[in-house]
Amino acid sequence: MVGVLAVTAGLVRWRVSRWDWRAGTVLLVLLALDYALIAAYEAYSTGDGPQIHYKLVYFMGAAFPLTVLLTAGQFHEIERRLGIALYVGGVLWAVVAPFLFVVPTAWDGLYERALAFGKLAWFVTMGVMIWRDPDIVRRIPKDERR
Repeated sequence: MVGVLAVTAGLVRWRVSRWDWRAGTVLLVLLALDYALIAAYEAYSTGDGPQIHYKLVYFMGAAFPLTVLLTAGQFHEIERRLGIALYVGGVLWAVVAPFLFVVPTAWDGLYERALAFGKLAWFVTMGVMIWRDPDIVRRIPKDERR
């Protein structure tokens, strides 16, 4: 959760005023909350009471690729190849993630880890971009700044 919020803070610091960028950063905050709720549910659930795990996973399955796709447009303007890779990655994740629910039990752990690796790759990419240029607003045209 803290890592997701750190990436969110780094992306917000870039002061990009595009609606898709802002929507992507809002979704990142919601994803951080989602991850915290999933972790808490897994750690403290006894199986009694409401079953919210799948609802949280469904939200994550929709919100993560949407976040990637919403933020990819600005990255396409900053670095074309990265933007294309993010668009492809977001679509790929959105297409393959639902198959987790039909993968045989013997393979679902591996499949889930592959999906997590895709997520990790996006967060690492964002971290590297923020690290390389924490104030990217200098490279963004004035009409797209706040």
